[in-house]
Amino acid sequence: MGFFESLPDPPPLRPVRPRGGPSAPWTRPEHAIPAGVPVNLILIHTQDVAVTVHGLQAYEHGFEFTLREDYRMESIGGRTTMPGGSPPIIGADGNLAPPSEQMMLQFGLLFADGRRGAIGRVAPAFQREAPPTGELWLAPGRSGGSPRRWDREFWVYPLPLEGPVTFIASWLEHGVSEARAQVEAALIRQAAEHAAVLWPENEPPPPAGTG
Repeated sequence: MGFFESLPDPPPLRPVRPRGGPSAPWTRPEHAIPAGVPVNLILIHTQDVAVTVHGLQAYEHGFEFTLREDYRMESIGGRTTMPGGSPPIIGADGNLAPPSEQMMLQFGLLFADGRRGAIGRVAPAFQREAPPTGELWLAPGRSGGSPRRWDREFWVYPLPLEGPVTFIASWLEHGVSEARAQVEAALIRQAAEHAAVLWPENEPPPPAGTG
């Protein structure tokens, strides 16, 4: 059984935090400066598309990275490409059609201790309840790009323990059933030691004139 077939059903959505409320400790810190991890991982590289992981940055309790998709041409197989992991969803007749599972880029993350997460099985960006004990928190962030390139940011909690962190991708449309690339958890944890906190999370600012 492959990685994506072994994943459980996604958890039910939980309530989001009120606007302006305190951020949860398992979400990306809002007032911290991360430390970079020098990795560039090539997951998929065909004549038409490439999927890479770069921009990995570590915080005290987690890390973030960018998943990048490059399209060599703006049209693949006579169909217009669309960004964000679902390239051809507009047919030659101009009619919109939902992408099939084969057409979609699948992406996941695996820790050495067995914790895992994947696109489509991610938790909401802000929730009141902590992730269940022993689960990996993989949350999507900002995304953007062009018809030939698309970048998506992801936040991961917690920091990995010992062993490799494995990035996994599958794109059946382009003949890739499962591709993997790894980075050692030690590199991420070492970088996290150099992350800086501007202000403690959820701590009110000091009265005017005291800073």
